[in-house]
Amino acid sequence: MGKISINSLTSATIAMLSVMVLVACQSESEPIRNSSEDEKVVENPEKQAEADDHTASDGSNAGDSVTENVITLSDGNYTVGEDLSAGRYEITAEQTGNIFVENNSNSGSVSEIIEDQGLNLGVPSVTINLTEGATIEISDLDPAIFTPVTERNLSNTLSTGMWVVGTDIEPGNYEVIPSGERSGKVVIYDQQESLPVYDELIDPDGERGSETLSVELEEGQILRVKTIPAVILQQQ
Repeated sequence: MGKISINSLTSATIAMLSVMVLVACQSESEPIRNSSEDEKVVENPEKQAEADDHTASDGSNAGDSVTENVITLSDGNYTVGEDLSAGRYEITAEQTGNIFVENNSNSGSVSEIIEDQGLNLGVPSVTINLTEGATIEISDLDPAIFTPVTERNLSNTLSTGMWVVGTDIEPGNYEVIPSGERSGKVVIYDQQESLPVYDELIDPDGERGSETLSVELEEGQILRVKTIPAVILQQQ
C-alpha cells in the first residue's frame, strides 16, 4: 500500500475546509439579506398609510363642506332641532312624493308635492326656513334632500318657497307672472304674522286664477310661492 503524504493530506483538508467555510458564509449571509427585506416590507405599509392620510385630507370630497352639510331624510316624521338643525334649506328629491312642514307660523308651513321628472305633478324644490321645534312629514320621497342655503341674493325670479322682501327681492310694485304651466298661489305676510295680507291664485291659462297679479312689496314682508315651480316679478 502506498503512503499518503502529509502534503497531499494537508491540501485535501484545506480544500474541504475552504468549501465548508464558503457554504457557512453563504448560509449566514442569507438571513441577513432576508432581514433587510423584511424591514422594507414593514416600512412600506407605514409609508402607504401616510400617503393615504395625505390624500384623504387633501381630496376634493373631504374639502367639500356643502356636501358634508347636506341632509337626507327617508320617509317618516322628524323634528327640527332633534333630527336636523334649524336653518334655511332647499328641499329636493329624486322621485315624486309629499312633504309637510308645520312651522311655528303659517308663513313657514309647507304642503307640497316635490317632483323633478317633468310630469307636471309638483314642484322641483321648496326653499324654506325651518325653526326650532317645527315638525316634518315625508311621504314617498325616500329620501328628501335638505341642502343648507348659505347665500341669499336679490332676484326677480322666485321658486317655490318663502322669500323676504329686502333680502331676496327689492321692495316695490310688481307684476307677477307664472313660470311654467302649473297654477299656484302667491301669498304675502307682514313679518311673521299668522294671517296673510294678500292671498291670490295665479294660473297661466287663466282658468283657476288670474294670468298675472299686481302686488306691492314692502321691506320685511314675507312672500310665499305655493304649488307653482316659480314666478317672475316684473317691476312696474
